Amino acid sequence: RAMTRLPVILPRPGLAVLVPLVSGTLAAGLALTTGHGAAAALASLTLIALLAGLAWSDALSHTVPDGLSFPLIASGLLATALTGGAAGPVAVLAARLVALALLQDRFWPRRGLIGAGDYLLLAGALTWLGLNALPDLVMLSALFLGLYAICTRRAEVALAPALALATAILWFGDLHP
Repeated sequence: RAMTRLPVILPRPGLAVLVPLVSGTLAAGLALTTGHGAAAALASLTLIALLAGLAWSDALSHTVPDGLSFPLIASGLLATALTGGAAGPVAVLAARLVALALLQDRFWPRRGLIGAGDYLLLAGALTWLGLNALPDLVMLSALFLGLYAICTRRAEVALAPALALATAILWFGDLHP
């Protein structure tokens, strides 16, 4: 007996601006209603809006745009520096991931695995979450990616939505009063 295939809902390109704005606004509202200040709300709005845009783009076209990845990295470094976090080690790792992403297309042929944009998204996520979040981020992303691949019965799936969801969960898991 053949198993029923789950439908895959692909987002509409016309909503590419609306989804990040709504997602970011909801994230800011969540931060405010849980007793966090305006700074946490602004940080949540920025992070979630950028993550939603990146995930949306990758789900539609299997591309993670640099125009959203680099602002994610820069805003994460700024937020880390403003909150007194360890910006130095995070900046070094982010710079290494950026260099890897930039060199990947030149020296390694694309084989459908992790693309340059995925490295940039990982660098951005780590600038927001810190280096200690790397094992949790990788494990959650792999779990979401695997579940999506199993449910849709696809061998090739976009990494950015799973990485963005894992980042958001870890971000809000760390925001406790």
